[in-house]
Amino acid sequence: MDVAVLLLPTETPLTGIEFTRRLPCGKHERTRKALRVFFAVRQLYQRLTRTEDQQMPLTPPSNSSSHGDLVDLNDYDMLPCSVTIGDRSMRRFLVLTDMELLLVEPGKHRLGCGVVLFIGFLQVGGTMMLLWLLW
Repeated sequence: MDVAVLLLPTETPLTGIEFTRRLPCGKHERTRKALRVFFAVRQLYQRLTRTEDQQMPLTPPSNSSSHGDLVDLNDYDMLPCSVTIGDRSMRRFLVLTDMELLLVEPGKHRLGCGVVLFIGFLQVGGTMMLLWLLW
């Protein structure tokens, strides 16, 4: 049992009680709490009515890169790096797009192109930032 539940409700974050166990303090935390409640009620409604979410995620998967795609590297910021596995060292690029960070192997047949090996979505903006704020 959590002892914070037995204490009087507190608003200040200085007590060390986590956000989900106390009252919100300030505009930022009130907004965060309201968003959490909204998404929880929305999820409950969708489960009870057995409906699929048609509005989330905000970025459709068709707009993002996928593993093995050939990417034109001329339009993006790149960071050269080497990936070392055992005794082998391989040349790769970290490519920053608007929505994702890609690990790209330089193309062997076309200059300025590369094959996507790993995709990591950025944590700023849109749904990712919203989900980060909620948790």
